[in-house]
Amino acid sequence: YHIRCDDDGRGGWETFGIAMVVIFPVCVPAFELFLLWRVKESIMKPAEEREKDNSIKDLIFLWDPYKPEFWYWEVAETTRRLGMTGLLSIIKPGTFTQLTTGLMMSGGYTVLLAMLKPYHEKRDNRIAILSSGLIEVTFMSSFLMKAQKMVEDSYEASGLGILLCVSSTVLVILFVVWGWKSF
Repeated sequence: YHIRCDDDGRGGWETFGIAMVVIFPVCVPAFELFLLWRVKESIMKPAEEREKDNSIKDLIFLWDPYKPEFWYWEVAETTRRLGMTGLLSIIKPGTFTQLTTGLMMSGGYTVLLAMLKPYHEKRDNRIAILSSGLIEVTFMSSFLMKAQKMVEDSYEASGLGILLCVSSTVLVILFVVWGWKSF
C-alpha cells in the first residue's frame, strides 16, 4: 500500500502545502513583530507600571523573559528556529553547504547572545549562550567528520560522539542546577 501525492484529487492539497511552506516562515514572525510593535512602549515601561497594564498581559509569553529594550527578541528567536529547521531542511542533507550554513547561523546567533544578553536573568543568558555554543560544536563536529570521511567505528568518530554526549549532559545538569537554585 502506498499514497502518491500527485494522484487525482490531491492537487489542491499540494498547492496548499507549498503555500504554507512559503507563508508560515514569513507570516509567523511578521505577526509576532506586529503584535509587539503595537505595545512596545508599554513593554518598555518600568516593571511596576507593566504589571498594571492590561493591554500587554495577553502577550506576556512573547516578551516577559527579555529585558524591556529587547521587546522584539522572541521574533529573532522564532526566526532563528525557523531558519535552523526550515532553511537547513531545504539544503541537500549532509552537504558541506548545509553544515556551513548551520555553523554560520549558530555562530552568528551565539555572538549576538553573548554581546547583547537579552534575557532578564543571568542564568537564562548563560544557558542560551551555552546551548547555542553546543549547536555550534555539533555543526563543527559534523563538519570535521565529513571532511575526514570518518567511519562510525573509528576512534575519532567515537571520541567526537562521546564529546557531544558529555557536552549535552553537562548542559542539562547546569540547567537543572541553576533551576534548582532559583527556587
